[in-house]
Amino acid sequence: MNPADARREQRLHRFFEITLLLKALFAVGEIVAAIGVYLAPLDRVADFVGAITQAELTAHPERITDILCAGAERCRARARETMTEVRERMGLR
Repeated sequence: MNPADARREQRLHRFFEITLLLKALFAVGEIVAAIGVYLAPLDRVADFVGAITQAELTAHPERITDILCAGAERCRARARETMTEVRERMGLR
């Protein structure tokens, strides 16, 4: 292996080690956060999540309407299918 290839491989290995270290640090952060959520009272967690999401929801109220309308349409479609099946089984069609 020539010296240029050896240096390139060494840099790549260092980069790999750095990314592994960053992943490990991120995982430790997630574990600490999970322990904090586990130990915190449920109402505090709900308040915290509400405070985080409230700004996003109030900034884009049309998203809420779109999500609710899409969900209602899926429910209507499923209800139509169910009612069609019920009527067929009861001999009403």
